[in-house]
Amino acid sequence: MPKLSENQDSILSLFHKYFYTIVLLVIIALALSVRLYGINWDNGIAFTPHPDERAILFKVAEISPVKASEFTSLFNGDESPWNPRWFAYGSLPIYLIKGIESISEAISSPGIQDLRITGRLVSTIADIVTLLTIYILGARLYGRKVALIACGFIALAVLHIQLSHFFAVDTLQAMFAAVTIFFYTEWRNSAD
Repeated sequence: MPKLSENQDSILSLFHKYFYTIVLLVIIALALSVRLYGINWDNGIAFTPHPDERAILFKVAEISPVKASEFTSLFNGDESPWNPRWFAYGSLPIYLIKGIESISEAISSPGIQDLRITGRLVSTIADIVTLLTIYILGARLYGRKVALIACGFIALAVLHIQLSHFFAVDTLQAMFAAVTIFFYTEWRNSAD
């Protein structure tokens, strides 16, 4: 077997040192590419044909930022401009998208015109956070090889890819469940 040069040997040792990180980054890149590809799948349609996404975005449009004169009505459920009067998916998705919309309007004058894409990006980010949380949990509980396999499965799971292509609560729920399990295991390990 031919002897490696010192430069080749140092590159090989760096690769071995960062192998798991490199593979994780490749998995994340793969996950992002399949989640972001075709994110504007309903281009040309005036409203989103996905019923959950449409319902959430309609409720986002109905709530309005609180003006200083209305601040006292903020905590009155019947009069509050922040009360969506609809809680099929909880309040967080509605307030999250409204908050992003309000920030974008404060930064740029027209603001975000199409909240569908914004919501879908939020779903994608939530799914990537789930993937990273699963990697950390898997690495701590079962080792880095198992964690990478689990991440690979999640990165290519059709359900995760599909749910990242619309703004619904499923990816947010999965993220919060994974993060909750992570903090539970951390708490459990610190208690022992």
